[in-house]
Amino acid sequence: VRKKTGGGGFLALKQVACQNTAEGNEALREAKTLQGLSHHNVVRYNDVFLHMDGGLLQVCTVMEFCRSGDLAAHLIQLKAGGDRVDENHGKGWMYQLCDALAYLHSRQI
Repeated sequence: VRKKTGGGGFLALKQVACQNTAEGNEALREAKTLQGLSHHNVVRYNDVFLHMDGGLLQVCTVMEFCRSGDLAAHLIQLKAGGDRVDENHGKGWMYQLCDALAYLHSRQI
Protein backbone atom coordinates (compact mmCIF):
# COMPACT_ATOMS: atom_id res chain seq x y z
CA VAL A 1 0.00 0.00 0.00
CA ARG A 2 1.36 3.40 -0.79
CA LYS A 3 0.19 6.92 -0.20
CA LYS A 4 1.52 10.08 -1.73
CA THR A 5 2.88 12.49 0.87
CA GLY A 6 2.75 16.27 0.73
CA GLY A 7 6.45 16.33 -0.20
CA GLY A 8 5.90 14.25 -3.34
CA GLY A 9 7.27 10.95 -2.02
CA PHE A 10 5.44 7.73 -1.34
CA LEU A 11 5.01 5.83 1.90
CA ALA A 12 4.39 2.13 2.49
CA LEU A 13 2.30 0.55 5.23
CA LYS A 14 3.48 -2.70 6.78
CA GLN A 15 0.99 -4.57 8.96
CA VAL A 16 2.03 -7.29 11.40
CA ALA A 17 -0.79 -9.42 12.81
CA CYS A 18 -0.23 -10.36 16.45
CA GLN A 19 -1.84 -13.34 18.14
CA ASN A 20 -1.44 -11.98 21.68
CA THR A 21 -0.30 -9.00 23.72
CA ALA A 22 3.28 -10.27 24.04
CA GLU A 23 3.62 -10.50 20.23
CA GLY A 24 2.06 -7.06 19.87
CA ASN A 25 4.44 -5.51 22.39
CA GLU A 26 7.45 -7.13 20.69
CA ALA A 27 6.38 -5.89 17.23
CA LEU A 28 5.69 -2.42 18.63
CA ARG A 29 9.09 -2.31 20.37
CA GLU A 30 10.83 -3.33 17.12
CA ALA A 31 8.95 -0.72 15.08
CA LYS A 32 9.78 2.04 17.59
CA THR A 33 13.46 1.05 17.47
CA LEU A 34 13.45 1.19 13.67
CA GLN A 35 11.67 4.56 13.77
CA GLY A 36 14.71 6.06 15.52
CA LEU A 37 17.18 5.07 12.77
CA SER A 38 18.63 7.47 10.22
CA HIS A 39 21.01 6.04 7.60
CA HIS A 40 21.00 6.32 3.81
CA ASN A 41 21.03 2.52 3.38
CA VAL A 42 18.27 1.79 5.92
CA VAL A 43 14.59 2.29 5.06
CA ARG A 44 13.15 5.22 7.00
CA TYR A 45 10.31 4.46 9.38
CA ASN A 46 7.95 7.41 9.79
CA ASP A 47 5.28 6.24 12.22
CA VAL A 48 3.86 3.23 14.05
CA PHE A 49 0.33 2.66 15.35
CA LEU A 50 -1.95 -0.11 16.55
CA HIS A 51 -5.09 -1.23 14.75
CA MET A 52 -7.73 -3.84 15.59
CA ASP A 53 -8.98 -5.81 12.60
CA GLY A 54 -11.67 -8.37 13.31
CA GLY A 55 -10.45 -8.85 16.87
CA LEU A 56 -6.84 -9.30 15.73
CA LEU A 57 -4.25 -6.76 16.86
CA GLN A 58 -2.22 -5.26 14.02
CA VAL A 59 0.99 -3.30 14.51
CA CYS A 60 1.13 -0.91 11.55
CA THR A 61 4.38 0.71 10.49
CA VAL A 62 4.49 3.60 8.02
CA MET A 63 7.80 3.66 6.17
CA GLU A 64 9.60 5.03 3.17
CA PHE A 65 8.43 3.39 -0.07
CA CYS A 66 11.24 1.77 -2.07
CA ARG A 67 10.03 1.99 -5.64
CA SER A 68 12.51 -0.63 -6.84
CA GLY A 69 11.39 -3.13 -4.19
CA ASP A 70 13.72 -5.07 -1.96
CA LEU A 71 16.97 -6.78 -2.87
CA ALA A 72 15.66 -10.30 -2.18
CA ALA A 73 12.76 -9.86 -4.63
CA HIS A 74 15.15 -8.45 -7.24
CA LEU A 75 17.54 -11.40 -6.89
CA ILE A 76 14.66 -13.89 -7.15
CA GLN A 77 13.47 -12.15 -10.31
CA LEU A 78 16.97 -12.28 -11.82
CA LYS A 79 17.31 -15.97 -11.04
CA ALA A 80 13.87 -16.77 -12.48
CA GLY A 81 14.87 -15.02 -15.70
CA GLY A 82 18.12 -16.96 -15.87
CA ASP A 83 20.15 -13.80 -15.32
CA ARG A 84 23.09 -13.23 -13.00
CA VAL A 85 24.20 -10.28 -10.95
CA ASP A 86 26.95 -8.24 -12.55
CA GLU A 87 30.08 -8.39 -10.35
CA ASN A 88 30.29 -4.61 -9.95
CA HIS A 89 26.63 -4.39 -8.93
CA GLY A 90 27.17 -7.22 -6.46
CA LYS A 91 30.17 -5.46 -4.93
CA GLY A 92 28.19 -2.23 -4.62
CA TRP A 93 25.29 -4.00 -2.92
CA MET A 94 27.64 -5.79 -0.53
CA TYR A 95 29.27 -2.47 0.39
CA GLN A 96 25.85 -0.92 1.06
CA LEU A 97 24.76 -3.92 3.14
CA CYS A 98 27.95 -3.86 5.21
CA ASP A 99 27.66 -0.09 5.69
CA ALA A 100 24.08 -0.44 6.93
CA LEU A 101 25.00 -3.38 9.17
CA ALA A 102 27.91 -1.43 10.71
CA TYR A 103 25.48 1.43 11.43
CA LEU A 104 22.98 -0.95 13.08
CA HIS A 105 25.73 -2.52 15.18
CA SER A 106 26.93 0.93 16.25
CA ARG A 107 23.37 1.48 17.56
CA GLN A 108 23.48 -1.86 19.46
CA ILE A 109 20.91 -3.39 17.09
